Amino acid sequence: MKQLTLIFIVIISVTSCSTSTGEKQGPATEKTPPAHTMVAHRQPQADPVCDMPRESEWTDFTVYNNDTIWFCSEGCKKAFIARPGKYIGEKK
Repeated sequence: MKQLTLIFIVIISVTSCSTSTGEKQGPATEKTPPAHTMVAHRQPQADPVCDMPRESEWTDFTVYNNDTIWFCSEGCKKAFIARPGKYIGEKK
């Protein structure tokens, strides 16, 4: 009789732990972070000097006003560094 009571208590304990409270929770990815925490990442579309479309193989770059500017060649990079306002000013 004691074994039967013990088994009954164990079964009740196990089933009560697995029951739901009725609240449905969606996946954590449903919520969008606040706008002030989101950062826009934009990839430059072209070399600002010659307008050549950006390629992943490019290795020449510089940082201008906290932006990374990529170039198709060392020559375009040197031209930009000499007169950045000429190339950035035309784009804005």
